[in-house]
Amino acid sequence: MTFLRSRASSPAMCAGQIDWDYDRAEIIADGIVHAISVCLGLIGAVTIVVIAARIERIEVAPILVYVIGLVTMLALSAAYNSGAHYQQADAVNQNVGGLSLFGG
Repeated sequence: MTFLRSRASSPAMCAGQIDWDYDRAEIIADGIVHAISVCLGLIGAVTIVVIAARIERIEVAPILVYVIGLVTMLALSAAYNSGAHYQQADAVNQNVGGLSLFGG
């Protein structure tokens, strides 16, 4: 990825919007990294739950909440970044982000 490319401004772009120009190798590497992170996250999640279940004085419910949040975050990040249509995903992300910020 080259940051110093000279590009003519497109009328479809807003002021300050970044136009990322990834090549195929970068997209494949990104997918591989996300797949590895989801797999390692699942392995870590199972390990944490098994260790917590063996310790008698630990509540398992908060650990399950953490583990579910961790794996969900990794899976959603992988799904978002592996999308073939980044512009559509950005539009959905902006809409969801606006809903979470402004409550509806």
